[in-house]
Amino acid sequence: MNDLEKKELNELLQRLIQIKSVNPPGNEDGIANFIKGFLIKNDIPSELVPLEEGRSSVVAKIEGKEERNI
Repeated sequence: MNDLEKKELNELLQRLIQIKSVNPPGNEDGIANFIKGFLIKNDIPSELVPLEEGRSSVVAKIEGKEERNI
């Protein structure tokens, strides 16, 4: 990882930890929306899957050479 990539990763993590999502109560929607926006901005299709009030999961698909799920 070069210095520019380290800087970008550091900035991304700083922005993520600024989003309130302490459990309880959770409220991870802010983080889920942030991650979805980041993925879309990087041409990675994604969607939010609502779980309950204030809680969602992010589902994304990144094409690879092998057929496998993570």
